[in-house]
Amino acid sequence: MKDRRRGSRAAALLLGVGALAGLGAGCGRPRPDVLIVTLDTVRADRFGITGDAQAHTPNLDDLGRHGFLFAEHLTPAPITLPAHASIFTGLYPPAHGARDNGLFALLPDQLTIAELFEEAGYRTSAFIGSFPVSAKFGLNQGFAVFDDDLPQEGPGGPGVYFPERPAAAVIGRAIAHLRELPEAGPRFTWIHLFDAHQPLLPKAPWDVRFAADPYRGEIAGLDEQLGRLFTFLRESGRFDRTLVVVTADHGEAQGEHGELTHGVLLHQPTLHVPLILHGPGVPVGRTTEWTISTQLFATVTELAGLDPAGCPYVRTAVDSGSWGWRIRNLSP
Repeated sequence: MKDRRRGSRAAALLLGVGALAGLGAGCGRPRPDVLIVTLDTVRADRFGITGDAQAHTPNLDDLGRHGFLFAEHLTPAPITLPAHASIFTGLYPPAHGARDNGLFALLPDQLTIAELFEEAGYRTSAFIGSFPVSAKFGLNQGFAVFDDDLPQEGPGGPGVYFPERPAAAVIGRAIAHLRELPEAGPRFTWIHLFDAHQPLLPKAPWDVRFAADPYRGEIAGLDEQLGRLFTFLRESGRFDRTLVVVTADHGEAQGEHGELTHGVLLHQPTLHVPLILHGPGVPVGRTTEWTISTQLFATVTELAGLDPAGCPYVRTAVDSGSWGWRIRNLSP
């Protein structure tokens, strides 16, 4: 079944479901590290770089200014597991089968992006912030290390909210693991941060600064912890050779359109999510063309130089004219 999935996925990639116009690691060039960060429950309009004057997101703003910020990027499902499964398979929920949290899982016959990178010789690891994407739901496929060491209870006690751990703990585990890896060889890392999901309990000093808006406070805390991770990568000499992808599984309605949180209605606050790319092969600019999370599978593999038809081989050339998703506005 995996072979059949691989064949159909290769065909889809070659038809151009997503790529950054022929950029990436060519044959003989060093393959970049790849870091995917998913910010659970973070809507696109809560960053300084996307126009929120009240936001405190200096690290993500800087990443977007020196990378590629997608102005219009959608999730195919405003709920955690289906959206993550789409990011990791390039498929919509009816195709990959993980249609809701808790009741479904990504089955072993699905081909994940982590499996492609693992076959390509990457050291694969994941660090998880909450229960809906823990190993029992199938997103661990392809990861040599899958750190989902979560507490037994949610923040409100037994049965109240999902078990989760804060961004500081997730980032700390990720840094500790990456520090111990051998210097040689490329790395594929996924970091999932859950802090912006209910309940909103920002840490100091964001709890005071954003006392009237704890959602922005949680996002400020996420940005602070990502700054810690980026500093580690810079000090270790790997930041400039890392393809960084920062996105979200879905947003948060915050009462708009009559929805308090997410997962029921299909409006922009829950569907429009951030996407920033930064690193080798990524131009500096901003696109206004609509894209969707299912295209990340193809985009990341192409930028890393993986051959979609015969991974783990490296493509020697890309016909940029063949891609359906092309970046048309490369200037800010």
